[in-house]
Amino acid sequence: MDLKNSPYVSYLMDTTQYIGGAVTKILLKLTKCSECLQVLSESSTAPTPLISITNRGRLIKPSSDVTELCRIAENVFRTQQSVYTTSSATNIRETFIIKSFSKININKYFLKMSNHIYNQEPINNHLIQLIRDIFKTYFNIRIHHFNSSRSQPKERIRSQFTKLVHFRNQ
Repeated sequence: MDLKNSPYVSYLMDTTQYIGGAVTKILLKLTKCSECLQVLSESSTAPTPLISITNRGRLIKPSSDVTELCRIAENVFRTQQSVYTTSSATNIRETFIIKSFSKININKYFLKMSNHIYNQEPINNHLIQLIRDIFKTYFNIRIHHFNSSRSQPKERIRSQFTKLVHFRNQ
């Protein structure tokens, strides 16, 4: 399922940018490199209507690169959702991260870091670590939400029959 072919395109784009803000907030706490911190949240990106409506000064607006990586991660999550729901799925987050890496061109993202990554190892530089952390955090949030929505009871009786609750242990 491609996000661009979905009937809820604007809603999906808004929510992925909103989750991207949460990813940015988490990574701002975890990242220690000052140059990497600067590329995570840029004030030049225009927030979506969802962020504009819900913002009361505390939301972090992600950079356009973080938003694009979150959209790719959402696309991978939705296309691989059937794999996740099978009982034999093991280490699914790493599988999602690998599939997300296969869909991106690393040279396209975080162009401001191009001088910064020349001082590091080619295989394990800050750019790859940052993209991996973005995917890892995004999939942690999405898997947690998916599992919590699946574990909700289908029919709640507490609001209808308050006396029956004691017998059904709800």
